[in-house]
Amino acid sequence: MLKYQEDGGPGIEDCMRRLAEIHLPAAGRLNFIRTVLFNFLIGNCDAHAKNYAVLYHNGKPSFSPAYDLLSTMVYDNIAKRFAMSIGGEKRMGMIKRAHFEQMARSCSLKSKLVFAELDNMAKTLPTTAESLADELNAQYPNTIYGRCVWEIGKLCRQVLS
Repeated sequence: MLKYQEDGGPGIEDCMRRLAEIHLPAAGRLNFIRTVLFNFLIGNCDAHAKNYAVLYHNGKPSFSPAYDLLSTMVYDNIAKRFAMSIGGEKRMGMIKRAHFEQMARSCSLKSKLVFAELDNMAKTLPTTAESLADELNAQYPNTIYGRCVWEIGKLCRQVLS
């Protein structure tokens, strides 16, 4: 399987279709969307299809815990394009609420549900990120934490406006 949508790999809508085909419960599909939203808000441009997985327990599928989470936006040598388009847009600085609404429609989701999840995360993430950065800086001082906090805040403001 190809990893990146621009190389022919699956996009968000393709993943949602596949999750429905394998009869992943609605809660698991919602967790997939939540993880997509989280990856966007933390600036993880490398959140490609192979970073999402399904686990099977006694033959029943469940969405796996999130993994490979990082803010790639803080690295100058990594492209500032999301690995899977959101409502037809990949450029991080250009993704707006309308793109999330289009993504919801393409995934047969209610945009109200997607916006509730997006808004909740976008309102709470900056404070959480700052608290975590302070905690990490106390033990492992590094300027990268502040850059992550700044990028997260910028992306959260971008979708709340």
